[in-house]
Amino acid sequence: MATFVIGDLHGCSVQLENLLSHIKYKPSDKLIFVGDIINGGPSSLKTLLRVIELCKIQGNECLLGNHELYLLAVLDTQRKHISNRKYGINDILQYTNKHQLIDWLRQRPLLIKNNDHNALIVHAGLHPTWNSVQAIEFAQQIETKLREDNWQNFLANILMHFDNASNAQPEANHQKMKYYLDVFLHMRYLDAAQNLVLEFKSAPISYNNKDIFPWFELDKANNRSETVLFGHWSSLGGLNQYPHYVGVDYGCVWGGKLAAFCLDDATLYSVAGLS
Repeated sequence: MATFVIGDLHGCSVQLENLLSHIKYKPSDKLIFVGDIINGGPSSLKTLLRVIELCKIQGNECLLGNHELYLLAVLDTQRKHISNRKYGINDILQYTNKHQLIDWLRQRPLLIKNNDHNALIVHAGLHPTWNSVQAIEFAQQIETKLREDNWQNFLANILMHFDNASNAQPEANHQKMKYYLDVFLHMRYLDAAQNLVLEFKSAPISYNNKDIFPWFELDKANNRSETVLFGHWSSLGGLNQYPHYVGVDYGCVWGGKLAAFCLDDATLYSVAGLS
């Protein structure tokens, strides 16, 4: 039995099947998807249904990504769907049983702690001011809200300022939750004061003259005992040069690769991405 952490799929169902064949996946193996299953590739619905099927096998798990959160917003909070992607999520929006997909997505975690390999798996990252206990607690607070019957009200409040970073943590609970979501689902860069800087998305080499830092550069000072695995940042082209930090988003939907990192022996497997 092996445990694989799989990078952002973004609707690339063919590449997913190619990767499963490449790693010689068996039902006894464990798969952990880092989120962003949908939006971008030609088959978001097919990809999501396949991941749901795989997650019915005990041990397989999938994180909530920012694109899944966006789908929840579009489907059930009346947020207008605007996409500049070639394919997007229209196949899901037209799916007859799409509300079953909502119920499944609302149950997805924001953080997975793998005790067997002393690993923390998240979609975007962990804030340097958080230890692992705090990160788990903050993730559980949001997970609980999304699983409640009135989750739409919670999400609507969050989406009031969805596209803006919330670095302050004011008393209003939904603004605090917005900050947590930005860290778990959107974070790439921080400034010197460790505030979120969400407007920059390219690789660090593009911003050498700016006073911003990849979150993991600042987090290294914490000397975390756990290995942190994350996706979300396709322009990094993955990350494996830092001890305890592994990026698994190799830009599959942008013509890069789809990757799976084996936690058992630190082997990286990959297949060609969308052409």
